[in-house]
Amino acid sequence: MNKGKGFTLLEVLVVIAIIAIIIAFAVSNFVGARQRARDIRKKSELQQVKTALRLYYNDYNMYPGPAAKATNDINGCGTPSPVVPSTSCQSACSSGGDVTFAAGPTSCDTVYMKQLPPSADYTWYYEQASSGDDFCLWTNLEIISDPEIAKSEAKCKSVCNSIADAGSYVVCAD
Repeated sequence: MNKGKGFTLLEVLVVIAIIAIIIAFAVSNFVGARQRARDIRKKSELQQVKTALRLYYNDYNMYPGPAAKATNDINGCGTPSPVVPSTSCQSACSSGGDVTFAAGPTSCDTVYMKQLPPSADYTWYYEQASSGDDFCLWTNLEIISDPEIAKSEAKCKSVCNSIADAGSYVVCAD
């Protein structure tokens, strides 16, 4: 029998199948890596907001309003009291402009954070808790099996359990 120098059809099909399996694993890992990167960014941004909230607390001995759940917004303008801060200061703080999340005795003269995390990319929530002595920030992560979700929920259980959505990544005052 005369053997040629080429590959048989079976050998070619086996090689194609192996390449297809490798590509399938690579694509799924790539998608997972992008999700993890977005989740890491969300967690980092919420930690930055937490730092700004702590600075605010150090100046006023309470966290800024609102007392009820807010989406991608923190009213941190003006003197913290039942009196509503000036309208111009409030609009500057919620508009995403240069003085976002600022506070001061009568106006936005102390800037704690230049800009809140972007609301177009994902939704996060803020709620003042315990009469201004604590807060809860939370968001949903793309990888719902992330072990940091359970850790964050356990850490903030006393504050965020009744406030935050179950299965969310939460941040509270330590």
